Amino acid sequence: MLDPVCDMTVDLDEAREAGLTMELGDREYAFCGEGCLKAFAKRLAAQGSKR
Repeated sequence: MLDPVCDMTVDLDEAREAGLTMELGDREYAFCGEGCLKAFAKRLAAQGSKR
């Protein structure tokens, strides 16, 4: 699975164990690290405030 922020390949099971996943609707996203997870969440928050 690709990290949606940096496009790094991420092992989904390892990301789940490390708490580095996020579910939105019917999709699950996995992140290489906490920095990418936070960047993704920040981007979502910014998009939500523009609606």
